[in-house]
Amino acid sequence: MHGCAILAAGTGQSLAKVILSNSNINPYILYQKFAEFEHLEFADLKLRPCDTELLSPDMRDEYLKFQAIPWKKESAKVIIATSEITDALKKWAASNYKEYAFVITTPFDISYSVNSIFSIQNDMDAREKLWQMQPESSAK
Repeated sequence: MHGCAILAAGTGQSLAKVILSNSNINPYILYQKFAEFEHLEFADLKLRPCDTELLSPDMRDEYLKFQAIPWKKESAKVIIATSEITDALKKWAASNYKEYAFVITTPFDISYSVNSIFSIQNDMDAREKLWQMQPESSAK
């Protein structure tokens, strides 16, 4: 594990990504342990999906960029599920939500959630991209 920490520091990757790429550990177990270490809740977004009322189609690229997605609301606080808490994520959260807190989830759960929640928009965007980039190949 010490070697993974050195590799993570040297490459600028997160420790979790280095561990996943250099071992056979189950990602759910790793991120559950990460949440435990950070004294945060672990959120399995497939078992307990995001509250879609909190999501904005205009922010879907940001959800993927920051590996974070609004999960639920507790009183006035938005609970953001993320795979890694970074300074950039904290800045993004502060600029978008008055009150927020973090829980940990896997990167796969975030990608799966974003892609399934916005699947219709993803499909429409792909069709528009084809028309813009190769109009001769588009049925539009």
